[in-house]
Amino acid sequence: MEKVRRAVLCCDISGFMRLAITLGDRMPGFVQEFYEMAGDAIVGLGGTLVKYIGDSILSVFPEGREIDAVQCALRMRGGFAALLGRYAPGDGAQLGVAISTGELVQGVFGHRSLRLEDVMGEIVANAFLLNRYPGIKVTGEVRNAIGAEVRTEELPAIPLKWRGDPLDAWAVLEEQI
Repeated sequence: MEKVRRAVLCCDISGFMRLAITLGDRMPGFVQEFYEMAGDAIVGLGGTLVKYIGDSILSVFPEGREIDAVQCALRMRGGFAALLGRYAPGDGAQLGVAISTGELVQGVFGHRSLRLEDVMGEIVANAFLLNRYPGIKVTGEVRNAIGAEVRTEELPAIPLKWRGDPLDAWAVLEEQI
């Protein structure tokens, strides 16, 4: 185990259970294509896949590569829309993507029967909390790191149960693609 600085990107399909019912027997194929498309975007921009959690993916990018994580999120959203258009046009499911950055713990964890590389820490929790909002969301630290390269819009701060200060949240404006 080691403490490292990383950008954390997590994504989740909102409306997945409705979509899964619509897809029926085609659902596993859809999920596999989603994993491939998202994985290509993550790895292609220098990120590392950490794990799949049903219709969610957790990944990390090296310190200082927040702009690559945002570009990855933009690619993933476009790829998801195309995939949904092929499988279930008009379904309304959406891919939410959230990015935070900072220090986390990385290492191999788990029961002796299943030990896996994983990450944990406040910035992982922050990324998952940001998925309350649709589209692509970033923390204030990510927004500062990407500067003016990407247009953003401030969202309401998110209260944190474990900290007095709320989490600053920003939406990435996707019309810039």
